Amino acid sequence: MLFKQRKNAESQVLEYLDQLSIKYPAVFPVSLQRSSITEQDIKVIEQELGYQLPKTYAGFLRSCQLPERLTVSVCFCGDYANCYEPAREDDPFVTLDMEWYTALHGGAEEFLAAVRKWDMPLGEGDDSFLDAGLLKIAEFKGYFVFLNLVTGEVVHIYHEAVYDMSIVDGVDVTNYQAVRDYLYTICNNFCDFLRLVCTKSIYDEDRMVFKTLKELKEEKAAYRAPSIEEQNAVKQKAVQQVMSEQNMSREEAIQFLAELVQITPEEFVKNLNQR
Repeated sequence: MLFKQRKNAESQVLEYLDQLSIKYPAVFPVSLQRSSITEQDIKVIEQELGYQLPKTYAGFLRSCQLPERLTVSVCFCGDYANCYEPAREDDPFVTLDMEWYTALHGGAEEFLAAVRKWDMPLGEGDDSFLDAGLLKIAEFKGYFVFLNLVTGEVVHIYHEAVYDMSIVDGVDVTNYQAVRDYLYTICNNFCDFLRLVCTKSIYDEDRMVFKTLKELKEEKAAYRAPSIEEQNAVKQKAVQQVMSEQNMSREEAIQFLAELVQITPEEFVKNLNQR
């Protein structure tokens, strides 16, 4: 059964990569070629990093050769996507460019050189995200995306929050578990991340599920606009959360949230104090 599950996982990886090559024919003028990373390379990589690679990710490294980095289009449909870029009226999802770091252009030595090049410091010391078991695999709209080598989840952090983590919030960056807990999960596993970057699937990053265009249209048709009271409750909750997480005053939190959704602070607080 375990062998069958492994074969199914590898088949899923290859299916996604095949869709990637179809999606970007200019990048893949010839058919996908087998990766030069071997089982022995995986052992070397794990020994050098000090972490065991999630099985799906190890299978990905053994699958096919890819450019070291790719710019791919991804589709988000969750409420959080409005923080990245407002959705258009005629489009129920947001399409963004994501810079994907595959590091799949050679063997173990080339892979390790690439991931170390993209690694980032955690604070003012020598500790880095890679030391904490966080392998940088992408970035978009000011967000850094990592594969959590401990849990297998794909997580992300906004660029300003890297500073906030150690300086403002006082996270002990030598406590790698505390660092990993600070980042937000965007995909439950690397397989879901592959589907996101390789296919045209629409992803609800709030609920971490994929949705079809039909489902989105049905949701839109059934949508009931929230009342003023409900809108105010959401705003109040968001303001309190930002004040707590970012150590901001109420005015600063309102300014921060207004900028995220690209409206003025006056528009954000409109009707906020109404009962």
